[in-house]
Amino acid sequence: DVNLLRWVRGVIDDTNEPLVSSGPRLRGKGGLRAAWGLNESWGLQFKSELGYGEPTTLAGGSEWLGEHAASVSYDLAPTTDVPLGFVRSGGLRSAPREGGRPEVNSRDVGLRTAFTGRDNFLVALDTSWNGLELSDGDNVGLVRAGLSLQLFF
Repeated sequence: DVNLLRWVRGVIDDTNEPLVSSGPRLRGKGGLRAAWGLNESWGLQFKSELGYGEPTTLAGGSEWLGEHAASVSYDLAPTTDVPLGFVRSGGLRSAPREGGRPEVNSRDVGLRTAFTGRDNFLVALDTSWNGLELSDGDNVGLVRAGLSLQLFF
């Protein structure tokens, strides 16, 4: 667990909080996932998962975890011969990657722009905004961008 915000607060408050903490964790979860291709261009996906296990932080006992998400995709290639697709997604997560306490919730909104001209590889630009409501009342927004390169064989 790398927590830059906790470390900076520790430096300011002179509490000597570690930048990196680690420990064993065990979690289990299950859920439902569904996808529906409306036609060659449009698609929908849904995910709902519930789990139970140890928190990602080193404090406290086990906790319930929940994650719910939906996305809609559109591929330009079938109608315009332009090999470009888009996925717009949104989700709620009770234990985000940035912290695992039950009182920490996140809201995620993402956009993927991908090359759809080939079936054996993927090139995509992924952007997302993650809003976190921390247990101490602070709201934090994270903006992420990444390049996905995948080869399927």
